[in-house]
Amino acid sequence: MNKALQLTATSLLVSGMSLAQPLHADTANLASEASSANSPSDTADSADRTVSASSRDALGFTLQHRFNGGEPLPTETIKFSPEQPLENPLFFLEALKQNFSKHLEKQKKPLQIDTELELLLSARDTKFFGQLPKVFIKTNVESDGSGKSDLVFPAYRREVPEKFGKGLFDWKGLDGQFSFTDQFENITAALNLAGFTAEEDNFAASLGKSAFSGTFDADFMPTQMKWNLPSFKVRDNDGKLDLQAMTLKLNVDKTPKGLELNNVNFNVGHVGFSEPGFKTSLDGLAVTTAGSVQNGVINYTLQTQIDKLVIISDKAPKEALELSHVGKLAFSRIDEEALLALQTTAHQLRGQGYHPMLLMIMLGQFMEVAPKLLAKSPEIALTPFTVTTSKGNLQAHLNIRLDSKKVTELAKPALIKALQAQVNFTIGKELLKQDVTGLQVNFIKAWLVDAGDGNYKFNAELKDSKLTVNGHKIPLPIGAQ
Repeated sequence: MNKALQLTATSLLVSGMSLAQPLHADTANLASEASSANSPSDTADSADRTVSASSRDALGFTLQHRFNGGEPLPTETIKFSPEQPLENPLFFLEALKQNFSKHLEKQKKPLQIDTELELLLSARDTKFFGQLPKVFIKTNVESDGSGKSDLVFPAYRREVPEKFGKGLFDWKGLDGQFSFTDQFENITAALNLAGFTAEEDNFAASLGKSAFSGTFDADFMPTQMKWNLPSFKVRDNDGKLDLQAMTLKLNVDKTPKGLELNNVNFNVGHVGFSEPGFKTSLDGLAVTTAGSVQNGVINYTLQTQIDKLVIISDKAPKEALELSHVGKLAFSRIDEEALLALQTTAHQLRGQGYHPMLLMIMLGQFMEVAPKLLAKSPEIALTPFTVTTSKGNLQAHLNIRLDSKKVTELAKPALIKALQAQVNFTIGKELLKQDVTGLQVNFIKAWLVDAGDGNYKFNAELKDSKLTVNGHKIPLPIGAQ
């Protein structure tokens, strides 16, 4: 599959999952440059010359504000990298917030702001898409600093000339509404996209009507979010993607001490994907997370479900694998204050990119709160985890617990002594040949025993520093005893 289709398909699905986590606005690479203008009346002409001469090879957008019906201010250009929309889908709103905040500091309230926004494309993309219509934003700010904005991105249709590749771009339009409190301490956003179609040579993509809404704090961390994507399709010479009925709901609840718990519902009705030699379809994907607090202890669960997944290879079309899945991962008895300390540190480091020193800071914080975590006897349980297939089934149960009464120090022998773990695993012999687990068959067989009913099984237990595997005692490595 070519890079364009891979990038489009992957970014859409990954963006849906990542939106379930706390978002941060990383605008370190956003460069705001005011276009030169001799006078307000020359702004429009000078902006056009500046954009066409220097900005067409960079992604970005221009902003031009008019306050209380006065003369337009000089045009400003904000550039960004192609990766930023994928890394943070809300970076665009953060950039607008920064720009508006800068101007509002200099203006008396109440006031009205009329803004024209123009998207900047690379020279190559401009040949295909042409001159996109401007986005219009009308904002009213009250005397207390609160306000509302209405955004309109008009519909636009372009039949691409044959000399530029021949194709079609049909943008159905977008509108949005935003409300905010003083200093943008809280922001509410609602966007409605009417859809689009793009076709070029052997590539085509289409998006149906979709809607996004959410509420955010001053750091653009979401407190609520909804995203509905009824239909998205992409195809090229190397493959096809068909996504239907995707929905995401997020509610961030805060405990009395301020710990944020993400409660997520992510669903996909259908995904069809194919490339030469391979085809798969998925129906009924559901991912749910839920957290709660009681007496300073956090309990958190992650549930997953797949109604039907079919995998077909051209090498063996009659050997198609069909499966369904249910699973639940539960974290129990996690100290609230310890988690809050880790979350606070992570928020403070947010937006600084990756650096080994940041990892060391988080590790140091973890070691500091480890005694509190251990004091509650934390537990992780995976039950049930079931994969039902046309080639046999897989079932796993896992339970890991640290007994706080047996933790005398944060050294390996002491932790091993306090650790209690139990694993039960069963897999059908025919399914094992398919290697759907992604592990090497020979490695797995070295640990499995024949259950005598068409399945292999694996049982292990660690208790009081004693390890038993399939009924046999296994000595622990030196230093772990």
